[in-house]
Amino acid sequence: MWLTSIKRKIVSGLLAGLAAACLVSEATQAQQVGTAAAVNPAAQARGSGGSRTIVLGQSIAHRERIQTTSAGSVQLLFLDKTSMTIGPNSDLAIDEYVYDPASNTGKLAATLTKGVMRFVGGQISHAANAQVTTPNAVVGMRGGGGIFQRSSRY
Repeated sequence: MWLTSIKRKIVSGLLAGLAAACLVSEATQAQQVGTAAAVNPAAQARGSGGSRTIVLGQSIAHRERIQTTSAGSVQLLFLDKTSMTIGPNSDLAIDEYVYDPASNTGKLAATLTKGVMRFVGGQISHAANAQVTTPNAVVGMRGGGGIFQRSSRY
């Protein structure tokens, strides 16, 4: 009888550990990478937590997709001081963002599938570890900035 009780405790402990691991994994996926520094209405963020309208000062999470309508635009300010301004009728996915503030190093990867985006590099781009992918090209960013436009007619 005491052996059955021990087995139940072991199984309960394993299930609790598994549940905690799932929560940690979900929290890691939703890691904050920056904030919305400027917003015009009609900008949405879509990620593992669903869809939400972006408001000024709101956190932006790792692996979120930013979508704007014809009336929308949003400026994102990342933890390393990289800035992305996403224009109207745009669709941008934050594919990867890792940043270590102690060493000012990391990696940023984004995909622009529609619309226009202005990129101004922060700490990550100083080491050429930032890239923007469009359906036609992959552009590595080193320092500086750039404007990317993806027209839906091509």
